[in-house]
Amino acid sequence: MIPSREELKRHFANLIDDNIVDLLLRYALGEIDVSSKVEGIVKKVYEGNFGGKNIKTVYLDSNLRVTLWGEASKIEILPGMFLSARGKIVDNRLEVFDVDNVSVRFEFTAIEKLVPEKRVNLRGRVSGIGDVKFGREIYLSDATGRIKVVLWNCKDFYMKVDIGSCVEIINGIVKLSRRGEKEVHVDKNSSVRFCE
Repeated sequence: MIPSREELKRHFANLIDDNIVDLLLRYALGEIDVSSKVEGIVKKVYEGNFGGKNIKTVYLDSNLRVTLWGEASKIEILPGMFLSARGKIVDNRLEVFDVDNVSVRFEFTAIEKLVPEKRVNLRGRVSGIGDVKFGREIYLSDATGRIKVVLWNCKDFYMKVDIGSCVEIINGIVKLSRRGEKEVHVDKNSSVRFCE
């Protein structure tokens, strides 16, 4: 039941003015959006069940935590994706129940903008292949530059790659080589795939 203007004023011992009363009434009627929005790059994703309900907990690069409930928990979310979500802040995390309040996509970084020790998504064409006996180095190029990519535990992918192939690195880590040159490593937290 929504209180009257007079009841609100009495409740607050007449310490609030008419503008605050109007604001409280609009809130009670659902006319004010109290949701919050967060955005960031997904670091980790955990799926589970809480009280018989499916949940997905997502940790972002900004150390924010987003919990998706019900249908929203069924959205495919992978490390390296950009997530935008709207929901309610509860106990220092964002709670999201509506699938329409979540969007995810991959954002790719240009080679010239790579920063050491950062996780990145990278898209480019294979412009070189390293020593076959090691089976783990390729070179990717985009419109801004060229970079060495080290594929750890990706020998099958390496054997299928060819000059000119379009490749996407998801959640790779930028490192500095012994010579101080940037390179991208595909580790256990990363994935690599062919693209169009």
